[in-house]
Amino acid sequence: MADTAASVLTRMGVSARIEDGEAGRFRLVFQRATLKADLPCRGPRPAGDAPGLLLQAALRELSFFDECDDVLEWSDALDLDPGAAGIVDEFRAVDRARTALIGLVGEANFEALKMEIAIGQAISHAAAGFAKSRDET
Repeated sequence: MADTAASVLTRMGVSARIEDGEAGRFRLVFQRATLKADLPCRGPRPAGDAPGLLLQAALRELSFFDECDDVLEWSDALDLDPGAAGIVDEFRAVDRARTALIGLVGEANFEALKMEIAIGQAISHAAAGFAKSRDET
């Protein structure tokens, strides 16, 4: 998957970097010319800074975001107080970054890469479940 993600970035002429954010969080930044996607992240920091890994991390973050209907559901899933200062602004920043990233890589690439991640996660979960069931017998 990282190879596919990296090739999409290369083909589209998009650079990727990770930056430290507020309170120990981080931001994933993707850019081509003047178009920029700046994604605030609360999940686990990527294990490296290779562009493909950064795009995978962004897609995982955005897949989770896409599962939430609104800021209340998103903040609840992250165990955040939706009324706390900056939470609504952060939610909006994630939404803006999503739109900008689609603009950078194209909607078809965005959806295909998200599907690859979902398939990979399903296979990993199934393999872990199978291994656990074998250990229990």
